[in-house]
Amino acid sequence: FFKSKKIWKLPEEKKVLIYDNSYSNILLRYIKKKDVDIFHNYRANNLVLNIVIILKLILKGKLNFFNYKKEYLNYVKPKFIITLIDNNYFFYNIKKIYPKAKTIFIQNAHRMKMSDVFSKEIFLKKQKLKVDHMFVFNKFVGKQYNKFIKGNIHEIGSFISNNKRIIANTKVREFLYISNYKANELHEKILPHRTWKDYFSTEEKLLKNLNIYLTERKKKIHILGASR
Repeated sequence: FFKSKKIWKLPEEKKVLIYDNSYSNILLRYIKKKDVDIFHNYRANNLVLNIVIILKLILKGKLNFFNYKKEYLNYVKPKFIITLIDNNYFFYNIKKIYPKAKTIFIQNAHRMKMSDVFSKEIFLKKQKLKVDHMFVFNKFVGKQYNKFIKGNIHEIGSFISNNKRIIANTKVREFLYISNYKANELHEKILPHRTWKDYFSTEEKLLKNLNIYLTERKKKIHILGASR
């Protein structure tokens, strides 16, 4: 709370609400800023709180983050609610608390059954979840989502990757390895007896052997790490 940015006036009505600030800069390339409000979800580095709504909820004795979100939606009155954080479980429930808006999520990264959205499949099936539109990488991941959430599936590949400019090169004799390695999260547990360091141990072996193989052939390998 103390580190967050504070807003001291009520939200205005907007046509579109972007749920969670992450990747909102990409969405704003396609939507007029005057039509958009951004709901900043609880992330330590970019949390923005509306103090007027908080004070109103305190007076009603109903202050919690669920009621804060509900109250925020009732002030903005959006026709469309969009997010690029497709593994945020609360987003799948928005139709229940604000059915007037069309809800849309866009898949932003590959999804797994280990410590990710699909690991909660059995729990989520019981909740009768719904969104209007799911923009996903491919048919397979769309079917996985459709096991526990109802909505129209659209296969678009990676929305974030498709926004990157393609630079045409001449003949390339080198190799690029795209990695999800995150040094600052190595000791974080993804399972009770498994950390990210364990998860990436196979990648480390692969790269060492690949480097030996390419060096013998006088070729280079470059590694593109994760952005966060």
